[in-house]
Amino acid sequence: MSSTTPERFDSQAGIFDERTGLSPEIAAQVAAAIVDIAGVAAEDVVFEIGAGTGEIGLHLQRLARYIGIDRSAGMLDVFRNRLEPSERATIELIQSDADGAWPVGDGAVSAVFGSRVAHLLDPSHLGSELARALRPGGVFLVGRVVRDRQSPRARLRQQRQRILKSRGVQPGQVGQAEKLTEQLFERLASDGAELIPARPVAKWSVSTSPESVMESWAHRTSMGGVELAETDRAQILDQVREWATAEFGDLTEFHASEPCYTVRGIRIPGS
Repeated sequence: MSSTTPERFDSQAGIFDERTGLSPEIAAQVAAAIVDIAGVAAEDVVFEIGAGTGEIGLHLQRLARYIGIDRSAGMLDVFRNRLEPSERATIELIQSDADGAWPVGDGAVSAVFGSRVAHLLDPSHLGSELARALRPGGVFLVGRVVRDRQSPRARLRQQRQRILKSRGVQPGQVGQAEKLTEQLFERLASDGAELIPARPVAKWSVSTSPESVMESWAHRTSMGGVELAETDRAQILDQVREWATAEFGDLTEFHASEPCYTVRGIRIPGS
């Protein structure tokens, strides 16, 4: 899938949702929207790539037959622990790489779903596995969080990118995931798939202070997707803090923003 190792996600499994997760209410809305857009029934199979800790899969598996895969055993362990005992007997959670052979039969799946993961996949392999695993008329859906570009988190991240570049570090590009996903869908559409336009399916309000964002960064070993030494991270964070003080003034003041979760995808030709 990417250079990111399963071990790195294993170590983050216990705090992953706290850092990046959706609330249960929003995740349930997203799951309901996936089922609605895909047009799947309770007996249909939904296959999730990058199932992680079950943020959305926990709710999907209550609406349809569910199979989830992830490279990280630690993430899947968290997912299993969130399930009711009766649910553990019906759900399939498999440690597997989405860039390898998918553990599903030919034409066995009604919908394939990935949240914030499509840009990490090999496009050629993904296309061939979608063509093999999806039933005629089946869908591939991708979800992502679209954040307010004027929020403290977005503005601090942009400044951190600038500082990393000034130090000769090439961070992951802001918006790169969106560009790669767009290229992926264009490729699939050129092979005959029908595009499903992006649809906002959930919106929520958050209130964040610059200080809380930087505090969350202080506990990570990477910045902008790049592993850095502790001394380098500390220096960069000091530079970000200096800039933030000039831009925001009181770093403990909270600022409101409204991120939303969007779903888009493709539908393969029917029989």
